[in-house]
Amino acid sequence: MKQLLLPFFVFFALQTVYGQLPVAQPGMGQVFSTVSSMGRGLRQANEAQKREREEEERDYMYTNFITLADTFYNRQQYEKAISQYQQALLYKNEQYPKDRIVLATAAQGRLNGDPYQLAVDKGDSLFALSQYQPSIERYNEAITLKSGEQYPRDQVTKANLELARWKTVHFSGLPIAGQRVDEQSSKAFSDDPWSDFVVAGRYAWTDRALTFSNFTELDGVAIPANTRLIVYSERDFKGTVLLDITGPAIVYNSAGIPPTGFFTETYTTPLLQETFPPAVRTQSNSDMHLWINGSMEILTIK
Repeated sequence: MKQLLLPFFVFFALQTVYGQLPVAQPGMGQVFSTVSSMGRGLRQANEAQKREREEEERDYMYTNFITLADTFYNRQQYEKAISQYQQALLYKNEQYPKDRIVLATAAQGRLNGDPYQLAVDKGDSLFALSQYQPSIERYNEAITLKSGEQYPRDQVTKANLELARWKTVHFSGLPIAGQRVDEQSSKAFSDDPWSDFVVAGRYAWTDRALTFSNFTELDGVAIPANTRLIVYSERDFKGTVLLDITGPAIVYNSAGIPPTGFFTETYTTPLLQETFPPAVRTQSNSDMHLWINGSMEILTIK
């Protein structure tokens, strides 16, 4: 360091003695470049330390507000909890305090007997039971009470999608049951990576009508009430009729030999149990893996 700074001090000493700057000597530019780089490095290091301190302070304040807000929430002091969650958001724009504000607002509404919140709660309960049409009625009631709220509108959209799904035939690469178990079963009329939901129509080549269930090999079909499924062994509705069934029904692949539990299981979802009791669960008469080579018709029975 001494060797580096000595020419620098000599340079300014000469200026003092002679009243002018000396003629630049070889290597002097490198000295100034080095000093300048050191200065920039120090500034950058200081700025980085400042940012780090500010980030630590934000984390500290955010954590404190969240801890206090959670304490108020657990004590059912929802208004105070909401205030603290809002303070936390000033320091970090995280999803957690936003979700907690929604929950705290709903809980406060219940305590106050807010008609809007009661309507939403009833809609949620009905939705969880797969009672989609009644849930829509409750959500619409909530929208009437508070037209600016987005949640009941989103729920109406979801419920309508579920109702539309129940007008399709559910094909799965797994056996269809009352609950989804990864790599083992699909829940009837619930979406998963192994399932397709096909609307009424005539499909000259089954393989082209299915995207997911045929990729993993077809092992389960659920047909809702008032729907008829006809499966042909060949394309263009030719060959042998492999299946002709009117729902409600669940069909398992006889080639897969599913466990007997699938036929006797009591579904925990009331709608599924009422629609698909053990009496309407059956096995196919042929290997369902081969159905994709043929064709099918899905008809709505009025």
